[in-house]
Amino acid sequence: MSGALEEGVTVWRVPPENMLSWRMWDDEFLVYNTASGLTHHLNFLAGEALRSLEAEPGSASELVRRLAEQFEIARDSPPLQTIDRLIRELDELGLIAPSTS
Repeated sequence: MSGALEEGVTVWRVPPENMLSWRMWDDEFLVYNTASGLTHHLNFLAGEALRSLEAEPGSASELVRRLAEQFEIARDSPPLQTIDRLIRELDELGLIAPSTS
């Protein structure tokens, strides 16, 4: 069921039915998922990662590249080393899913 850029690489996206509603304060996000009716409180990294995947699907490595460029930090910086775990958490919350196209 996972989409892939190449074999074995999962591409993540915000499912179109989610229609996320955003509120941001300083370095925190509140995200309302219209599909589930749930509101999620996200830290800055999680919020920016989710916004990136909402704008354009991508693999974990693509997401690291985008965030590193956005914040002008090294791809191997400590915050970006947590992307795989962050993706799992966003998936468990139903905010993202593997792409099927």
